[in-house]
Amino acid sequence: MTLRKLDAAAIGYPPHPIDSVDDRGYFALSSHKRAREALRFGLDMPGIGFNSFVIGEDRSGRMDATLALLQGYVSARPPADDWVYLNNFTMSHRPAPCRLPAGHGVRFRACMADLVDALRDAAPGRASAVLDRVIEEFSAVESLQLWFESLRRDVSEQDGRLLCVEPDSPDNPERRYAVNLFVDNADQRCPPVVVEPNPTYGNLFGTIEYARLGPNLVTDFTRIRAGALHRANGGILVLRAEALSRQPVAWEALKGALRDRKIRIEEPHRTGTIPIASAPRPLSIPFDAKVVIVGAPRWYHGWFLNDPESRIYFKVKADICEDLGATPENAAAYVGMIRRFAAAHRIACDGPATALLLGTASRWAEHRQKFSSQLELLEDLIAEAALIARHDGSAIVTRSCVTRAADERRRRVSQVEDRLHRSITEGQVMISTDGHAVGQVNGLLVFNRTDHQYGAPCRVTARSWIGRRGVINIERQVDLGGPIQHKGVLGLHGYLAGCFARAAPVSFSASITFEQNYGGVEGDSASLAELLAILSDLAAIPLRQDLAVTGSINQRGDVQAVSGTNHKVEGFFRTCRDRGGLTGSQGVVIPESNLVNLVLHDELCEAVAAGRFHIWTVARVEAAVALFTGLPTGEPNDSGRYPEDSVYGRVAARLAVFDRILLEREPAV
Repeated sequence: MTLRKLDAAAIGYPPHPIDSVDDRGYFALSSHKRAREALRFGLDMPGIGFNSFVIGEDRSGRMDATLALLQGYVSARPPADDWVYLNNFTMSHRPAPCRLPAGHGVRFRACMADLVDALRDAAPGRASAVLDRVIEEFSAVESLQLWFESLRRDVSEQDGRLLCVEPDSPDNPERRYAVNLFVDNADQRCPPVVVEPNPTYGNLFGTIEYARLGPNLVTDFTRIRAGALHRANGGILVLRAEALSRQPVAWEALKGALRDRKIRIEEPHRTGTIPIASAPRPLSIPFDAKVVIVGAPRWYHGWFLNDPESRIYFKVKADICEDLGATPENAAAYVGMIRRFAAAHRIACDGPATALLLGTASRWAEHRQKFSSQLELLEDLIAEAALIARHDGSAIVTRSCVTRAADERRRRVSQVEDRLHRSITEGQVMISTDGHAVGQVNGLLVFNRTDHQYGAPCRVTARSWIGRRGVINIERQVDLGGPIQHKGVLGLHGYLAGCFARAAPVSFSASITFEQNYGGVEGDSASLAELLAILSDLAAIPLRQDLAVTGSINQRGDVQAVSGTNHKVEGFFRTCRDRGGLTGSQGVVIPESNLVNLVLHDELCEAVAAGRFHIWTVARVEAAVALFTGLPTGEPNDSGRYPEDSVYGRVAARLAVFDRILLEREPAV
């Protein structure tokens, strides 16, 4: 048996080092290291399909971190090419795309506008000569040479006649010889990193605009507009998974573009409608860009992997871990992020505030030796603390500012929690925090209200009687208990059988339930409490009501780790404090393996330091039984019998009585 009483130093905010600073940003954190390596591999790997899905928990800075890495990746590379659409003189409805070096698109458009002016001013017959300057200037652009030949023929054939056409006519020289500067990278120094927040089909693949001319809609190649795929061509396109999942048409078209390495501009919204005369069907543009999808794990597993084709075109998973070790290197990177966030709000955090923020990151990770990777939550807390500091007339965020910001945040979202604890204090929800009772123990529950988690005690009771049904799980009987909760009940039944049914069957029936709980329960973290209640009722030995307990047990009697330990401990502490104050005997029992998860608020730690509240850890069932009953659990002798004055001896005696009565009343076979 192991029973350990904890001191305040073992349960408060852990003391992480804050002297070193690493300013390299998100990807200096070990939680992002594997994702960084995977993302770089995807960017470096040529061929179809090596696009990436960056996975990170909400508020982990996954988008900011991804964009920072991508911008650094492209920074040393030359800019992507310009693209223009030009008139196809033989098939006007099939305008032709041309690739030009970055910056040449603007010059080419200006030269063609000058050419139209020159054509209007040139003498008849001197138009096979006005072109020469333009052709000479762009002679090095191979993609334009065939089009220049077509242009020369058209100018020769149309010599003089185009000057008389109506301004709205597509044959007007300003439109016939126009350059649609489709993608302009003149101002770019490196390949583009394009984020499309609303990836509709049109936003990704481009659109064709229409103008109304009288009762008709008119358009031409000059009204073709680029989409995000065009702007990202030669660089990187970044999409949010949740936004893309809501656009099935765009998603299917994106997979097609990745498969064919081409961007086609179509008008799916016009499918089935009357065709518009002269509407262009632009020739496709070669697609050469990496696509990076960024999203939470639920999108990757719930939407993305359900489409078999997704794994063909997105072969690289860049997974940001939800937490990271509290190593000196990670602490230095965390301090760097804290300074960066504070600087963004034109303020600084002093040493104690920085230390508290690091401790808070450990609390969010629910591990004393780890940090949470949800750095956006940290940034929010710094922003709120900065506001408090400014209201106090200070340019420095102190530990007090951080504490007040966290308290005010909790107050904004904790109305449901406060109502529950008020009902406990007023006696409407029946919880005892002193005295003893048979078959009754304080279990601990965690409630998750999306934006707020909190803990509270719940009375767990058991009643036993003569029978052979074993443990009856009332929650399961009425569909309020989930499968994991029922698994815990079956596990404790196995433990009871192992202790008391080696020589004969266990002859008892016992019901267990969570009193006044109407919302259902899931998880096996109350199985230790359930076992204590059953043993107490069978042995007719009262249990301490000034204690609460959480812990899962296995069939061998080991106490296993559970989740939400901080909220559970703080929930019972609040109940004891609000019901007339702390008596000095109250406390909570948790699994030994959950010690590393404890990062508790200052008020509770101060109460532990003063001896007004206590926290014990247990590794075996027997240690918890002894603490709650004040009696020895009992060790079996060589024949398997427990001492009569022990808890298990009394349980065995009661079970023997039950078995004898059953045998006396059952008819002989």
